[in-house]
Amino acid sequence: MSVVIGLGVGSAFVRAVAVRRGTVAWHGTEAIGSDFASALRALLEKAPRPRLGRARVIAAMGPALSQTKPLTSIPAVRNARLLNQLVRENAGRFFMRNGVPPATTAIHRGNDGAIWCAAMDAHVLEEIAAACVALRLRFVGAVPGAIAAGRGLVDPSYIWLDGDIAVDVIAPGGAPQTVRRRRAEADDAKPTAGPALASIGENAFEFADAFGAAISGKRAPLLWLPADQTAQRTRRWVRPLLAACVVVSAAAALTASGIRARLDAERARRTLGGAQATIKEMARLDHELGATTSAIARIERFAGERRSITRMLSEIAQSIPESTAILSLRADTIGGTLVTLSRRAADIVPQLREVSAIQGSQIFGAAMRETQGTAALERATIRFTFVRQTPARAKARP
Repeated sequence: MSVVIGLGVGSAFVRAVAVRRGTVAWHGTEAIGSDFASALRALLEKAPRPRLGRARVIAAMGPALSQTKPLTSIPAVRNARLLNQLVRENAGRFFMRNGVPPATTAIHRGNDGAIWCAAMDAHVLEEIAAACVALRLRFVGAVPGAIAAGRGLVDPSYIWLDGDIAVDVIAPGGAPQTVRRRRAEADDAKPTAGPALASIGENAFEFADAFGAAISGKRAPLLWLPADQTAQRTRRWVRPLLAACVVVSAAAALTASGIRARLDAERARRTLGGAQATIKEMARLDHELGATTSAIARIERFAGERRSITRMLSEIAQSIPESTAILSLRADTIGGTLVTLSRRAADIVPQLREVSAIQGSQIFGAAMRETQGTAALERATIRFTFVRQTPARAKARP
């Protein structure tokens, strides 16, 4: 009997359930501590194994290790394979990262047309794969834990917690509709576990993500597949295709010359029709590639036009008198407002001319006098305008 092990990987604990025919046969928890690999291996060693073959492992990556969001400003590409490649090669533009490029899942199109995707910690996925190889388990993929948990809960609208991170989720049937990430609060309600987790007992909801991962099928939304699994999916079609070719060749060799001629003519007509369809498909893909290139150029142009507020604040701090305190700084696309506290507000305006990003500045309104201890100070609001930037031209697609 086959066994599927679902992992729920969080910030402090890693949990697992072993599922046979949709029923939880075993569950376990291990504190991560300072060594995730050791905790994971200790937990997987306790999991039951099937009598024949290897158990499959699917991981649910908690909010601390994954991000799930609808993608905006994305080209209108209908080809899912091309869109997946676009997101995978530009993951840093859509998701935050901590120095390591994230691993992105397959996209999911919602009923409202929204395009969803998830990014996961690639280093943790590599450690899970290594542990499965060492223990002779088959690591078949990963899903975002906040979404997978919905398959093991009663209500499709719930709050999923992972340390100090809370995610408000609406995901009927495991398909995301709303995902909002925020800081956890003390009064956040705990979700209610579904009947499939009743055998676990108290705090069964904590295993909802692991159970949801274990029952995730090959067409589950936001599924990440290891490279070897992706290649294996492609190889499955090679042998049937080769067998079909052999059968067709053998049949053609046994037929009479007249029948063979008619078959050859029919095959030629089909080949010609297929070539015409391929040409149309290539033209459509070329059009979509042009739209994708244009969208990426717009994203790069927008990134190039953004000003560095940190660099400008550094120049302001170096140019104004040392006795001046900056109370607030607000900026928009045209200029900004600076609130200062200094001995003499009028001395600040000429010093701002040394800032490369600022074109002109003036005191807005009257300076207010204040006393701090024995020092007489002036609080002033200074309005400034930016030097106009020339937008960078995107390279045209050849």
